Amino acid sequence: MTVPDVLDWAAIAGFRFSQKTKDGMMMDMHLPGFVDSLKQDDILSIELLKMRAAYAVNDDYHEVQHWSVYKCIHCELDHEGRSYLLSGGSVV
Repeated sequence: MTVPDVLDWAAIAGFRFSQKTKDGMMMDMHLPGFVDSLKQDDILSIELLKMRAAYAVNDDYHEVQHWSVYKCIHCELDHEGRSYLLSGGSVV
């Protein structure tokens, strides 16, 4: 996962996948961290990735900026001889 925008990194202390400040923060944004944040009955789908958010937070755990998790996923894969790239929510 990656931040899809340019940030003032001096203002960012970490990331989380919840709006609740009590949920703390992670130093980096990783897909396993998102998966760990899911409820037991959540079904992983494109719709869920578009509905849920990744939050950049400051030292006080307050939100600085947020994006859909889907927009933060960056991957490249080959399938049947073709290459596909998902970046910033767009497939190329």
